[in-house]
Amino acid sequence: LNVSGGAQVRLERAALERNRAAGVLARKGGTVLTATDLVVSDTRGQESDGGFGFGAQVSGGARVTLERAVLERNRTVGLVALDEGTVLTATDLAIMDTLASLAQATYGLLGTGLWAFSSAQVTLERAVLERNAEIGLNITGEGAALTATDLLVSDTHSWLADGRAGAATFVWGGATASVERVRILDNQGYGLRVQGAGSTVRVADLAIERTMEQTCAVGLCTHMEAGFGLTSVSGATLEVRRFRSIDNAAVGVLVASGSELDLHEGIVSGNRIGANVQINDYDLGRLQDQVVYVGNDVNSDTTRFELSEAPETLNVVPPEHP
Repeated sequence: LNVSGGAQVRLERAALERNRAAGVLARKGGTVLTATDLVVSDTRGQESDGGFGFGAQVSGGARVTLERAVLERNRTVGLVALDEGTVLTATDLAIMDTLASLAQATYGLLGTGLWAFSSAQVTLERAVLERNAEIGLNITGEGAALTATDLLVSDTHSWLADGRAGAATFVWGGATASVERVRILDNQGYGLRVQGAGSTVRVADLAIERTMEQTCAVGLCTHMEAGFGLTSVSGATLEVRRFRSIDNAAVGVLVASGSELDLHEGIVSGNRIGANVQINDYDLGRLQDQVVYVGNDVNSDTTRFELSEAPETLNVVPPEHP
């Protein structure tokens, strides 16, 4: 389905299966797509090189509203929103089992559930992102913004080819997010990672549990293999209220490299390290406002881990269609 040039389309009870390059394209200012009871599945890469295979792309200032939508077993990105003026609103959304691009299979790149960048605005209400490769939810770059309530991100795994990367929810490069009632469960790498100057996230009613280490192939990971619950690094700002970060493989909460982390009303338990603080003279009171640290091997630690780099922002825009 290709909606562009200011067209306005309403779609009800539709299944788009086994298409090439992208199942749904909505592009350019004035374009409006409203879809209810939609399934987009098994989108294949383009014939020339196997690249792309998106479930859906919203770009160029288009506005898309999804209600009761499932995007599953697509390639590269399940749902991508980009460009200033682009608005995506989704209620009762599921994005599952997104696979790596065949064109990048050697490197295992992408396989992201939902990716918003280049100033796109995304609002989610009751959304599930499960079993995606690399990143479940990726909000990237200045101007990109996420507002979400009742969110589940689970079983995100490392890159299939070599076991690197992996993050359930990643907000970076100056993007912002405001999230309420979110569960981040059984992911590899990072639970919630906020990175970069200007990146700002505020979360209330959060559960991060059982974040696992990456499964790096021998010799490929020069950094610590993660297993981190909450992470604020490289100048980011993260504020969390009413939360738990428990049973993560390495660290419950981490703040490093000029970042801000403020915690209120929570529990950090069952981690190898409760709080890892890599900033000299950081005010530990900011991590202790009605926060209980219990059952960790070490409740507080200042070890400076080498953290993995942010993923590259690849060209994920398919060629223009006639």
